[in-house]
Amino acid sequence: MEPRFVFTLLVACFITDTCQGNTCYFQKTLYKWGSTKVGWWGRKSVRRVYYSQGSRCCTGYTGPSCRTPICNPPCIGGTCVSPNRCQCDNAHTGSTCQTVVCSHLKPCFPGVCTYPHNCRCQSGFTGTTCLTLQASQTPHLLRTSTYLVNQERTSGKVFARFLSDSTAPNTSYTDTIWLMKHDFNIINIYFESMYNHPLLEENGNYIENSSFGIVDGRARLTLTKIQHQGSSTSYSHQKNYTCPHNPNTAKPQEGVFKCNITDTDFDWLLENGDIMVATVSTQSGGFRALRFLDTHYRNDLYKTQTATKHMQFMFDYHPPYHCLETKTCSRQQQPLLISNDISKGPVTISWDGWNDTLSGVHIYTVQVYPLKPDRTGDLTEVNPSSPIYYLTNLTITSNLTYLPPSSGMYSVLLEVGDKANNTKYSRRTLLFDNESNVTMTANPITVEGAVGNTNSSWIDNLDELVVVNWHGHFENKIHEDFHLLNAVATFKPQTIMHFRHKNVSSVLDDHEGKRTLKKIANKNGITKVQITHNLKGHGGLRPWTNAAGFLTEKATLNISRLDGDTIQISVKAFDVMGNSATQSIFMNVDSTSPHVEKPTLNSNVKNGTFPFSSGVQFLAYDGQSGITMFKWKIKPNDSDEIFHEGQSEGNITGNRPSKQEGECSSAGGCFYYLHQFEINNCWLMVPKDKLETQVIDIHIDVFNLAMLNSSVSLQINHLPLFDGIEEYYGPTDLIVSGTTSSSVNFQWHLGPSCYVRTDILLMYNVSGQTREMHVQKDSEYYTLGNLDPETAYTAHFVVEYGDEKSDPVHITFTTGEREGLSVGIIAAISVVIVILVSLLIAGIVLWRTGRLSRYKESIYGHIQRRTIKHRRSNSYSDSKNVNQVKERKSFANLAYSDVGDDDVYLYGQMVFNEDQAWEVHHDQISLVEKMNIGRFADIFKASQNSKKNNRKILVAKVLKESHTEIDEMVMTAKINFFATKIGSHPNVIKFAGAVLDNKPLGPFMLLELCEAGVMRTWLQNQRTKITDSVVDTLYRMTFDIARGMDYLASKKIIHRHLAARNILLTSSLEAKVAGFGPTKETEQQDGDNGKGKVAIKWMAPECMTSVKDATMPSDVWSYGIVMWEIFSLGETPYPGIRSMEVATKVSNGYRMSRPEYCADMHYDLMKKCWNRKLSSRPTFSAIVQEISNTFSSSPDDYYYTT
Repeated sequence: MEPRFVFTLLVACFITDTCQGNTCYFQKTLYKWGSTKVGWWGRKSVRRVYYSQGSRCCTGYTGPSCRTPICNPPCIGGTCVSPNRCQCDNAHTGSTCQTVVCSHLKPCFPGVCTYPHNCRCQSGFTGTTCLTLQASQTPHLLRTSTYLVNQERTSGKVFARFLSDSTAPNTSYTDTIWLMKHDFNIINIYFESMYNHPLLEENGNYIENSSFGIVDGRARLTLTKIQHQGSSTSYSHQKNYTCPHNPNTAKPQEGVFKCNITDTDFDWLLENGDIMVATVSTQSGGFRALRFLDTHYRNDLYKTQTATKHMQFMFDYHPPYHCLETKTCSRQQQPLLISNDISKGPVTISWDGWNDTLSGVHIYTVQVYPLKPDRTGDLTEVNPSSPIYYLTNLTITSNLTYLPPSSGMYSVLLEVGDKANNTKYSRRTLLFDNESNVTMTANPITVEGAVGNTNSSWIDNLDELVVVNWHGHFENKIHEDFHLLNAVATFKPQTIMHFRHKNVSSVLDDHEGKRTLKKIANKNGITKVQITHNLKGHGGLRPWTNAAGFLTEKATLNISRLDGDTIQISVKAFDVMGNSATQSIFMNVDSTSPHVEKPTLNSNVKNGTFPFSSGVQFLAYDGQSGITMFKWKIKPNDSDEIFHEGQSEGNITGNRPSKQEGECSSAGGCFYYLHQFEINNCWLMVPKDKLETQVIDIHIDVFNLAMLNSSVSLQINHLPLFDGIEEYYGPTDLIVSGTTSSSVNFQWHLGPSCYVRTDILLMYNVSGQTREMHVQKDSEYYTLGNLDPETAYTAHFVVEYGDEKSDPVHITFTTGEREGLSVGIIAAISVVIVILVSLLIAGIVLWRTGRLSRYKESIYGHIQRRTIKHRRSNSYSDSKNVNQVKERKSFANLAYSDVGDDDVYLYGQMVFNEDQAWEVHHDQISLVEKMNIGRFADIFKASQNSKKNNRKILVAKVLKESHTEIDEMVMTAKINFFATKIGSHPNVIKFAGAVLDNKPLGPFMLLELCEAGVMRTWLQNQRTKITDSVVDTLYRMTFDIARGMDYLASKKIIHRHLAARNILLTSSLEAKVAGFGPTKETEQQDGDNGKGKVAIKWMAPECMTSVKDATMPSDVWSYGIVMWEIFSLGETPYPGIRSMEVATKVSNGYRMSRPEYCADMHYDLMKKCWNRKLSSRPTFSAIVQEISNTFSSSPDDYYYTT
């Protein structure tokens, strides 16, 4: 059958004839062999022929329609597009697409595919498909820290908080911190990490997306415990933490990843020597998403890189120690040594012998504190937490040179710290003094029992021991006043930050050197005294010997001597610094009394010391020491009553007298023999019935320089023979100094008398009757009023002396002509009446029509406060008229004195003989409104009607309704004081006049209105709106006040109450000094209702108990306080200090610090004003000059130049 089949095919192909497209068409002949039946049993072969039409695919194609090309070998990674030609997909290449290229099947990202089909990864990545991050892609740990916290659970109060910080990036640095605390209950681990991947290179479009960043963050605690005694191994404990919101590889954290782990149940037992390590780790990584065509294929995860950092806590609970504490010092190792603990210059501070068992000594810190006495007198650190000198980071071999800022006692503290901040302290004391010295006071060196002056004394014995006393003579004032030699108190323990304790143990405190904790024995700062003596004319001084009892300030000497000897005694005192001072005295010897002869009397001496004088004289002499003095007393011979007594010096002379006139002693100088003194005859007065019989004794005691005395007496009889006895004098030189139609002024002089004047009577006749006036007993002038005009009078003056009277003194006078009204005056009065009636009618009309209120507004509208300008409305250029004051005429004709209590009477009782220009009639003044209430007067805003219907707005100081006569006197004194004493100055409150004729209100004074009010209030209002303009105004105010005070000083006026509350401001902010004047008791600012207490905080030290003795320098001190108030914007001086403490602090040298807005120049001026010595304070004229140097003048103003 096979040949037949082949044959058939060959025939068929042979007959193919045509092709169309990829299909070939043909006709074929088919032979079909078979068999046919022959007979019943036989068969035979038969061949049949068939013809058919067929087709087939052309060579290279296949498929039902022959449209599928055939590639052989087949295309592996592509599509056969024509016979034996492959079209490869993106992932393959080659003739049959048998080679895989960079694609989702073989990614190369981030990287570049290279020939022949290799992958070159981008820097930082590796692997066949770049899926592994290299070490360069390790993430950065930006900030790494661990906190250990000890916090109270209930209140949340933190007692301790320690930080270990290993923030340094890209380092393996392990931060190690030593701790001294162990009770921690919270731990916080925080770190920040970031992975900055490079700019990625893409190859092909098979990368759907990618993301890189931090994929993990973790922390681990490891505690390594100490080896316990008996054990050879240590053990550790671990705890792991995962960051909250931790990222992963499939979702990396781009940018900064922050991990904050807080364990609030931290309860590990931390013991001395333990080590705890906190380890943080973070990983960088990411993923890439692959796609095939437009379909997601898969995600690849990158292999990560890990960054790790460690923070180590080491625990040491034992402080450093010194070898003295363990008694292991090998040489003179001192915990703290000051080269010279009593020094006038720099000292060297050193230390040695410190150790620490575990963490080691880490740091030395030197602290210096001033020592001040406490209540017991012991010296102590005033503020142990605030040293005046602090130097740390010192090494074990440091030799520090230190010079204290000023003389005083100091404690030097050495703080020794280990790495865990355990500390131990050692202390040494230092007495530094480069300015004081041994000084000598006014207290003299004396010899007990000796008499005479300081440098030359006399003793009256030859065999007694000589006791030399120098009580209070020598001193070191600085050492004494500041108690620099007192004992030093033990150090007061301090707690720092709730857990560190600052204390000095006894073994490490100061027991070495010259200045220890013990008190240095001294008297007034003197620690040693030496004494010696010699006999004048017998060689030099004997050797010095120490005075064993120098604390009692006396010494006993055994000195052999004779009458007429002079002995030099020298005393030398030392202070602890080695300073010394020597003082010598001379002791003279005289054991004999002076010789005195009987005295004589020379009665009724003319032109003597007294109006009625007598003289007594006697002869006296002493060959050894001379006559130093004599005492006398006048007494009746029949009683011990002393009428009078006195004493006089001996009749010493600088020249050598003749032998007949006197003599010179061996050591006492030269004297005349004749001694005399005067007595007042009035001392001899006795009752009138005894004048003829009474005997008076004049007893005289005469003393030599050794105060040995001799006595003599003189008797006096017939007392009426002495001038002044039984003589009663009336007024002398009586004259009429002026008359008016109704009054007369008398003046006279009062003559001397032995008797006490009790009254002066003035008698004169009126209508046939005698009138009697009582004149003050010491007055020498009087004005008699209510007299008839053109009338002759005779006046009689009699001076009364108790029950006795002088003879009358007569004087005749005639009063002036009667004062009548002229026709012109009557016409003027008529016109005035018509005008007043018209004004009354007009006022009624205005009131009924409601226009009166608008009229009042037009009157007072101009007093509204004006806008503050830099340019002043007042000029300081007119200085010629500042001191031109119109003087008031007064019969008293008394000199002005400083303002005080006496001035109330001086100015309150002034009498004027004519109307004064400053007097204002009460009809001209209207009280508008009450502005303030004072202690004895109220302050009103007032309106004054002046000429041409102009009104002036003033301030009226009016007595209270319940005022007394004393109040009226005080007000009158103030009025007269301002009218006659003050004058005019642009920076002193201006006196505008006074009303004296208002009986219901009493006298009251008028002052200019200062629209801006009290300076202190204005300053306080500026605190929230300070500008350069305001600061400039502050400077100008200091100048204004200085000028005003300089003017008052030129008038010899002491303010006594200078303060910001007593400075007033005009609308242009010009300062005016107020609040001064005569007062019966201490007053505050006008209108202040203070209780009269001394304002301690404004007073100079010398006035803190009373202002009675205030002086110009006292006002300068107060001016410094006012400057401080100005630049502190109205703060109360000495903030935080009670008034009762101010005096003590100021006397100890405390001065206020510079205010915020104060320039250095002004603060220096303040300190000059606060000088302790009155003579060292500047005058107001000097202050004005110093401040004026900072201003430049213009024609109508001044400007600040600094």
